Amino acid sequence: PTDEGQNTARKIAPSARVCGDYREVLEDRHIEGVAIATPAITHAILTQEFLHAGKYVMCEKPLALDYQDARASVELAKKLGRMLMVGH
Repeated sequence: PTDEGQNTARKIAPSARVCGDYREVLEDRHIEGVAIATPAITHAILTQEFLHAGKYVMCEKPLALDYQDARASVELAKKLGRMLMVGH
């Protein structure tokens, strides 16, 4: 992540952990939830990977680039009993 991105994250949530590789977060069992603020093309796949890893997810808009991917993420969250929030 850029210095600007790290500084912004720390202003919003001082205890936030900023990672350059999302797999660090996927593997960390102590992390319960994530905020996805990446290029839109990655939103659906990252959302689904984090849900599969047992994380709660807040994804910036758009959740996906097409209806099928968005619906798949919503259905997966329901199936796994995870909270999924989409916002800006």
